[in-house]
Amino acid sequence: MDEGSIWLSVLFGPIGMGYAVYGKKQSRWVFLACGVLLMVLPSVIGGSVAGWAACLAAAGLPFLASRLWGL
Repeated sequence: MDEGSIWLSVLFGPIGMGYAVYGKKQSRWVFLACGVLLMVLPSVIGGSVAGWAACLAAAGLPFLASRLWGL
């Protein structure tokens, strides 16, 4: 793992855990799916610009989905 992957894991892993716990307790599948994605994504993509962009998109997706579609 390079330094960028470690930073992605440290920053977005706890956010993903929070999303997953919230999604499970509130039965909101979008938050649960994005939480799991945020915990796995840094290990798969790595610390490149695409990794940062994908993690930021996955972190913002639940709020966008709740505003646009009410999920």
